[in-house]
Amino acid sequence: MLIARGYVVLPVSSADEAVALADHQESSIDLLLTDVGLPGSTGRALATTLCQSRPDLKVLYMSGYTTEAIVDHAILDPSVAFIGKPFTADHLALKVRETLDAPGPGGVSAS
Repeated sequence: MLIARGYVVLPVSSADEAVALADHQESSIDLLLTDVGLPGSTGRALATTLCQSRPDLKVLYMSGYTTEAIVDHAILDPSVAFIGKPFTADHLALKVRETLDAPGPGGVSAS
């Protein structure tokens, strides 16, 4: 969906793979798009790790759970960028653009 809209995408299949890729990627990484829940980790933990070495990294979380459920269970702070599944290509593109254009870094705030 994002490649079709002109974005360069670096797909990975695990949090460990994402960290390894980021460690070896010399060019900038502008956005982390991650699920809230990951096998053996969380999107927030991954974002925290990546933002240590890339403090300007923007983060967009996604989940099949509602925003309210995620906030109510203190998984994410209500101020971070979030998109609920399922989503359309247009909605994803809009959220990616909003996240990239938002002032300031990050998206690792926790409740």
